[in-house]
Amino acid sequence: MISKCTEGRMRKIERILDNNEEIIDAVSGIVNGKLFGEKTEKLGGVLALTPQRVLFHYKRESGYYRSKIYPLVEISNINFEKGILGADIQMQNSISSLKVTLIPLNENAEEFVRKTKLYINEIIHNKTCQVTGSHDIIEQIKKLSSLNKQGVITNEEFSAKKKQLLGI
Repeated sequence: MISKCTEGRMRKIERILDNNEEIIDAVSGIVNGKLFGEKTEKLGGVLALTPQRVLFHYKRESGYYRSKIYPLVEISNINFEKGILGADIQMQNSISSLKVTLIPLNENAEEFVRKTKLYINEIIHNKTCQVTGSHDIIEQIKKLSSLNKQGVITNEEFSAKKKQLLGI
């Protein structure tokens, strides 16, 4: 459940969402350091999870909104730590890392991380199934080719079955 504070910070976030992309969960917090190569002083914003990505959406000093986007397929690690003043979420990909601090304790950072990991695992599972499926098709075509060479099936039967397996 997204808190009222986080909902308030999510202004204009719909502008960067794709058609039919929905926010699954979000927490508000602060980022220190650099975003987009710019040195920042404590940027308050929202860390939002969608089925395709995690993004940190914040308002710059100039008044313009900006977002740092992390596609789920690129996230190598995400974890949280609970402190006295609030929780922290740290996320890494192969290029950079992002640490969102001072997430209010009434916003469930642990649940946000759990949901993010579930979506990442689902994407990995789907990719594995796709790769395994295409590997199975290749093996079936190899078997059919062998049967064709042995004269068990004709060239026409081989071609027809190959097209069927490839979805042509």
